[in-house]
Amino acid sequence: MSENSYSIPKTWWLISLVLIITPLTASAQKLGHYLKGDQVIFVFSPQDYETFTRLKNGRTKDPARVKVKRVCISGNFNNWDKDGVPMDPLGDGVFVLSQPLSIFKDELTWDFKYLVNGKYWAEPDASFRDNVVAGTFPNGDTSYFLQLNTFRPDIMGNTLFRLPGHTDAREVILTGTFNSWNNHTLPMEKTATGWRLALDLEPGFYQYKFIVDGVMIEDPLNDDLVRHDQLGPVSVIKVTKEVRFFLNTHLSAQNVAVAGTFNNWQPDLDLMEKTEDGWEIKLELPEGKHYYRFVVDDAWITDPTNPVQEYDDEGHVNSVIIVN
Repeated sequence: MSENSYSIPKTWWLISLVLIITPLTASAQKLGHYLKGDQVIFVFSPQDYETFTRLKNGRTKDPARVKVKRVCISGNFNNWDKDGVPMDPLGDGVFVLSQPLSIFKDELTWDFKYLVNGKYWAEPDASFRDNVVAGTFPNGDTSYFLQLNTFRPDIMGNTLFRLPGHTDAREVILTGTFNSWNNHTLPMEKTATGWRLALDLEPGFYQYKFIVDGVMIEDPLNDDLVRHDQLGPVSVIKVTKEVRFFLNTHLSAQNVAVAGTFNNWQPDLDLMEKTEDGWEIKLELPEGKHYYRFVVDDAWITDPTNPVQEYDDEGHVNSVIIVN
C-alpha cells in the first residue's frame, strides 16, 4: 500500500478529543491507542515513556531531555518508514491521530510504534495496555487487532546475534520475525571484529537477516536457511529453554537416562546425574509439546511425579511436558 493510503485529513472533532485524552494521559493506566466509534484514536504523551531510543545507534535518552516537536506512527503497515504517518499536536507534547477501522482490514495484526522528531522510537514498557481488538468476523472470531510494539534489545538476553567483519559499515540492523521484520528498531553494536546484539526471546523458531548499510544479508555463521516469499533466503534460529528432569526414585539403580521425542528416543544419549535426592538432568528444549520416559537400567518408566500422560500410536504411555 502507498503512504498516501494512510494519510489522515484534519478533522474538526480532533479538538474535542482534548477532554477525552487529557484524563487518559494523566492516569496511571497507559493507553497508546483506544477505540471510539468506528475510529482508532492514537495517543502519544511523552510522560508515559521511561526511555526514547535513538534510531542510529540504539542508545536511550530520558524523554524529559527531548523537546518533542513532531510525532508520527510507523509500523509493519508501512515497512517501518522513518517518515511515518504524522500526528496532530495538542500541546504539552501530546499528539493524537484518528484512523478509521476500515483501513486495518488487510492485516491480522498491526504492529506499530511512535517516532519522535524523526530520531527516536518511543519505547513502551509492560504497563501499557495496548492489545485492542479492532473488529470481528460475523461468527464472533477476532478479525484483526492493533498492538503497540514493545520489543527491544536486552543486554542480558538469552540469544546473541553476531555478524563478523563489515567493520567499515556505517550501520548494521538486525531484523526478523521477532520484530515483524522492522528494519529500523534493532541497530547492532559495533565491536572490534564485527557487530553484535542480544535479545531475550521466547523458545521457538525465528527467521532473521542482517541489514548492512541498507543491504540485506543472511547470517554467514548459520547454515540453516529457509526461503521467504518476499525476502528470499533467510536465516533460521532455534531458541530453547532449560528444562530440568528429575526422578526421586530408584536410588539403587546403576544408570538412569531420559529419552523422548527431543532426542529421537535414544535410551543412552542423555544420561542423568545421581544426586542425594535422586537423578537429574537439564536439557535445552524448543517450544512445544514433548513426550518422554525415563530409562532405569534398561527398564522404561513414565515420570511418577508428572500426571500428564498420553498414549502414542503404538499404545505406549508417555509422560508429556510443554515448553512455552
